[in-house]
Amino acid sequence: MHNFVERGMSKRSADDRYYYLSIDEKSVSRGHDYFSILSEESTGVVIPLTNTV
Repeated sequence: MHNFVERGMSKRSADDRYYYLSIDEKSVSRGHDYFSILSEESTGVVIPLTNTV
């Protein structure tokens, strides 16, 4: 899973604008632990988010 995120982050530029967003949930293991990935659908760029909780 980390490879997917790293590959998407490497495509990212600081001045990119995002027009087609995609949200995907991935399970961490065989439980009910999930994390969400926000990406730009047409380019596959992963958009970083921060946890504010």
